[in-house]
Amino acid sequence: MGRISLSPLLWTKRVKNKNPAKIQIKVDDHILLMGVGLSVLYWILEAALHTFIFHEGSMGKNLNLFTLSSHEIWMRSIVISLFMAFSVLARAIIARRKRAEMELAKYRDHLEDLVRKRTFQLQEVNKQLQHEITERKQAEETVTVAYRELDLIFNASGDGMCVIDKELRLLRANDTFCNMLGMSRDEVVGKACHEVFPHSLCNTADCPLSHILGAEERFEYELELTRADGCRFPVILTATPLRGPSGHLIGMVESFKDISDRKKREEELQRTQKLESIGILAGGIAHDFNNLMTTILGNISLGKLYARSGKSALRVLEEAERVCHQAKSLTQQLLTFSKGGEPRRKATSLSKLIKETAAFVLSGSKTGCRFSLPDDLWWGEIDEGQIRQVISNLIINADQSMPNGGLIDICAENLVVSAEDNLPLKDGRYIKISIKDNGVGIPEGNLQKIFDPYFTTKQTGSGLGLAITYSIVKKHTGCITVKSELGVGSIFSVYLPASEREIFAVKELAEDIPYSGRGRILFMDDQRSVRDMVGETLTYLGYEVYCVGEGSEAIDLYKRAQEKREPFDVVILDLTIPGGMGGKDTIQELLKLDPQVKAIVTSGYSHDPIMADYRKYGFRDIITKPFEIKELHRILSHIIGAEKEVSEQIDHLSPR
Repeated sequence: MGRISLSPLLWTKRVKNKNPAKIQIKVDDHILLMGVGLSVLYWILEAALHTFIFHEGSMGKNLNLFTLSSHEIWMRSIVISLFMAFSVLARAIIARRKRAEMELAKYRDHLEDLVRKRTFQLQEVNKQLQHEITERKQAEETVTVAYRELDLIFNASGDGMCVIDKELRLLRANDTFCNMLGMSRDEVVGKACHEVFPHSLCNTADCPLSHILGAEERFEYELELTRADGCRFPVILTATPLRGPSGHLIGMVESFKDISDRKKREEELQRTQKLESIGILAGGIAHDFNNLMTTILGNISLGKLYARSGKSALRVLEEAERVCHQAKSLTQQLLTFSKGGEPRRKATSLSKLIKETAAFVLSGSKTGCRFSLPDDLWWGEIDEGQIRQVISNLIINADQSMPNGGLIDICAENLVVSAEDNLPLKDGRYIKISIKDNGVGIPEGNLQKIFDPYFTTKQTGSGLGLAITYSIVKKHTGCITVKSELGVGSIFSVYLPASEREIFAVKELAEDIPYSGRGRILFMDDQRSVRDMVGETLTYLGYEVYCVGEGSEAIDLYKRAQEKREPFDVVILDLTIPGGMGGKDTIQELLKLDPQVKAIVTSGYSHDPIMADYRKYGFRDIITKPFEIKELHRILSHIIGAEKEVSEQIDHLSPR
């Protein structure tokens, strides 16, 4: 049997790798044997001591082991029982300790296994973390490089760029943007966008952010920006949404492209093309004018012969007058194209204008007209001469699209436009005029070009007709549309603003005013022939007429008439006096002399802003050269009030 060590560590060391159950059995047996041995040893020693003490001299001779008194037996039994109890208790304590040590060893081994596994796991996690850290560092370096590249591109862009959040604050702005506005980055970043560039879109429904918030992915608009020094320049604004990682909208990016150079090139190109086209147009106009002048001079000569012979010259004079109107239409077309005259609006009956223009344009043509014009068609707030030119150009186009003749349908209708109509018009009342032909039609690829200047598919012509038409309609705050199908025909639709004033049917009455006038008239014009003609004609009609050549003479004559208490009832002033005071300056001086002066402005240049807004400058009415005497007589009658009833009715036809 092996030796027993009382040290737990030594015991653990000795029994390591042995069967714990067998070890436990051996230990228990040893303890029990030790208790029995101690009991036997005690019995023998007790007997020896008893013999020696109580039977002196007889020790070794008579060792009494079993012949004992009952008292001795009880005492020895108790001691032996104590030895046995101690051995049993020691056996139990040692057994429990051994079990605890075995459990501890088991748990220690299990813990060592767990530590080894956890250590392995931590090593793997550490390796993974090291890998992730390496990847993150690489990603951060990539992001840093990308941010630097983006920042470099952002600042190197030739267009001004800025980032705006949903609260309309500028978060970033590139160098071009700051230079474009003449401001530093500190003056831009952090401010509200309308404080940085207060252009026409701010605080309106067309604000770029309102479009972006409305789910538009791109908004583009042409406008003007103002630099810090007050200089204005044209740009194209492009706005796109700026979204966060989850796709939610956090703001927008605005790009501003300076188009000043492009605008200058376009203006120069248009100026060059206009000069070229005027040269082309001049040949045709000169040819037409020569024909018209031949007719006019021929009829005047024929009228003189008739007058000498006593025959009525009325017919030939009326023919000369009709041809003069054609000449006037040609000059208006040239002036409208070359200067882009502002419309001189007044309430006009479009039904009569359409019928007269169609009859004039299609005179001698194989093409006819079919009208659909309601009796209650609204009157238009238009420049009669310019809209007559629009109708004329569209009818000519329709006629030319049907070389073998045909029928042109012209219809008009009252229309109240709202946002639901998807037309580029403000809400309100309009007259829609449609001109339909059954001609060759327009290819789809050309529909977007037909209103461009100089674009034409015809062998003859300058391509100005539709460009002029488009310009006139736009200046009337209207619009023009076209639908066409090859081999079927085209429909041009013109939308013109209706007059908001109450209209009375007095046109015919106004034309029948008797040729008899009354009042003192001061007429100013630089051309002696015009002064002589107007003076003689108005004198014949009964007016007292005084003619002068420029403004200073008119002012002096008006002042002297006031001093004599013989004031002029009406002053007629030519707007342009080469080398002298024209109508604009003259009326200002006359208003100082007499705030109630009644003045009429006349000119052959309809592009002057005074002709479009004459009341703003102090005039009561306008008349455009060349004019008919009966038209001038009608205006004079209205202003002077010679025919009160007629004056009150015609007042509805004059601009207010």
